[in-house]
Amino acid sequence: MKKEKREKKEILKNFKKSEKGSITVFVLSTMLVVVGVIFIAYFSMMNKSSSQQAQLNKIQEEYNQTDSMMEQAYNENNENLTFGPGMIADKNEEYEDDDGDKAWIPSGFEIVPGLNDVSEGLVIRDENRNEFVWVPVETAVAEKEADGTNNKAMAIKSGNNYRGLLYNFTSSGSNVQSGCTTTTTSYREPAYLTDSTHADNSSYNQDEDGNKIVTEDSLQQEYNKMIESVSEYHGFYVGRYELGLEGTLPVVKNASTNTSVTTADASNSNTYRWYGLYSKCKEFAPEDSNKSVVSTMIWGSQYDAMLNWMQANGLNVSALADGTETIRNSSTTTGKQEKDFMKNVYDLYGCHREWTLEAYDIELRVSRGGHSSSGYAPSDRDNYYPYNTPNYYSARLTLYIK
Repeated sequence: MKKEKREKKEILKNFKKSEKGSITVFVLSTMLVVVGVIFIAYFSMMNKSSSQQAQLNKIQEEYNQTDSMMEQAYNENNENLTFGPGMIADKNEEYEDDDGDKAWIPSGFEIVPGLNDVSEGLVIRDENRNEFVWVPVETAVAEKEADGTNNKAMAIKSGNNYRGLLYNFTSSGSNVQSGCTTTTTSYREPAYLTDSTHADNSSYNQDEDGNKIVTEDSLQQEYNKMIESVSEYHGFYVGRYELGLEGTLPVVKNASTNTSVTTADASNSNTYRWYGLYSKCKEFAPEDSNKSVVSTMIWGSQYDAMLNWMQANGLNVSALADGTETIRNSSTTTGKQEKDFMKNVYDLYGCHREWTLEAYDIELRVSRGGHSSSGYAPSDRDNYYPYNTPNYYSARLTLYIK
């Protein structure tokens, strides 16, 4: 019995030992299989990741190529984009209309849609809807005074400065006023008034507080810069309407449709006398402002350049208005009479006389055009003491491009 028990015990022991070895082999085999599966999955994942990365690289490359092509197309489109009506100039832009006539549009301004024909009076406006008309000038500077009758130049060079060419108008054309660039007492510009009685008081060249507004040198430098700009850009801008006030701010707007606007005149405390109108014109766009233009009261040679352009386009600027309400603006509100305009410039027949920077003799400033109760022609000249305060005297603001 004991022997049998020992044999059974030995057999059981050997069985357990054999079972233990089998389990170990099984576990190892299973682990190897699992590791193999993980290894295969890892490499499969790595291969898949590499494939995905390759695909991403390809997509990125295609995107970069597309982005580059789009940027190139955008730049080419902008280069070929023609500046036109309704577009605000982000720099000084040269514009060409359908007839091939050209004008320069200053930065920050836009061409008013429907008013983009240069020969008919191209109109621009700024962000505050002030409106100006382009006056083309083919020749700004003549070699000598006599040449102006043919080429309609605005000035001649005299040393380092310029002297204005002024014109007489008839129904058949215009001719330079003889001696206008050399005279010291007749029509001339630039001109500092030197009447010994009034030259240094508030009536002429200073404001009422004694601040000198104009000097002989300042006027000459202003004139030089204006002529140089006109020579470079072949034109300048003239206010579509007479000078207006919106509160105390100078504006160029139709006062009949802008109820907040008052037409400026020499009796208004904000534009008092000639120097008040002059200083308010300068205030619109001072030379040291960040605007692309400089403003001033109209010069006599600018007025004549405007009329020469109009006459060359078939208008008789020396003719009187018909004497009725049908043409002349018989009110003192600029823009009120729709028929009182020439090449989109309003109130050359009526509204107010327009004081200029032109001078006559040693004590008078020249005015142009008609007023509400007169039948003066646009080219008409009159001379008035700058200390006077007539409520039928205003001014026309002009711009030249920097």
